[in-house]
Amino acid sequence: MHLYRFRITSDTIEDFVREIDISPSQTFEDFQKVFLESGPLSTEGKVYFYKTNARWVKQHEIAEQPMLSVSKEREVDDVRLEEHRLKLPYTHISIARFKDFVDDPHQKFMIEYRGADSYLFFMGMVKILETDSLANYPKCVTRNGDIPSKPIIIPEEILEKSRKPREQKPSVRAFPEKEIPEEEIEKEMKELMEDEVFGAIIEGKDIPSPAEAPRKLTAKEIAEEFGPEFADMLSPDEEEEFEDDDFVDENINDEFGEDNSSRDFDDDL
Repeated sequence: MHLYRFRITSDTIEDFVREIDISPSQTFEDFQKVFLESGPLSTEGKVYFYKTNARWVKQHEIAEQPMLSVSKEREVDDVRLEEHRLKLPYTHISIARFKDFVDDPHQKFMIEYRGADSYLFFMGMVKILETDSLANYPKCVTRNGDIPSKPIIIPEEILEKSRKPREQKPSVRAFPEKEIPEEEIEKEMKELMEDEVFGAIIEGKDIPSPAEAPRKLTAKEIAEEFGPEFADMLSPDEEEEFEDDDFVDENINDEFGEDNSSRDFDDDL
C-alpha cells in the first residue's frame, strides 16, 4: 500500500511547515481534519482546496460548498482570476479522493482558509511511501512554525472610555477654609477656661482622678447620716453638692452647740 506525503507552506507565516501523510483512497475531508488540528486553526472557519498546475493556476475546487463569490469587503486584485475561479469545476470534500486528483508525482494544491483570519497555504506532494497499515492515517509527521494568534480588537467605544481621565474626588485641602470670627473664638476659649478640667490643664495643675473627685450625696444617704428632716430640705431640681465634711465639725460636740450641762445656773447670774 502507498502513502502520499504532502508538504504545506505559507508565504505569509514565517517558518510554517506541515507534512501530512495520507492514503490515496482517503478523502480531502479526512485530510482537512488533520490539517486544522496541526495548525491549529478553528473548525468554524471554511477551508477551500484547489487543484493547480505547476504554476499554481487553479483548476478544480474541492470544499464543503463552492465559494460563489468573494466578499464585497475584500478587494480583488485581478478580476480575470476571480472570473476564472467562478468557472472552476467543483467536487464536494467528502467524496473527493486523492487518487482522483493526483496526476503528477509533484502534484500541487492550494488551500484557502477563511475564518476570523484568512490564510493562503501552498501544498505539494514531496514523496510516495510504502506502508503495511492505514489505521493511523492521515497524520501530521512534521510540524514547524506557529500560526500567529489573532490580536484582540477592542471596540472604539471601550477605548474612548478608557481614555477619559478618572474623576478624582477632591481632598480635604481642596475645600476653602472657613474663617471664624475672633469674637466666636474668644467666646469658646472663655468657656473652655471656665471648665475645671481644661482650666487645670492650662494652669499646669494636677487633675484629680474620678475616685478623688467629690461625690454628691443622695437624699437616702443624707437621711441615713443626718436624719430625714435634712433629706426633705434637698429639692430634686437642685444641683447643690453635699460633702461629708460639710456636716462634720470636730470642734462641735453635737448639733445643738457646746455642752454646758456641767455649769451651774448661779454662774450665769
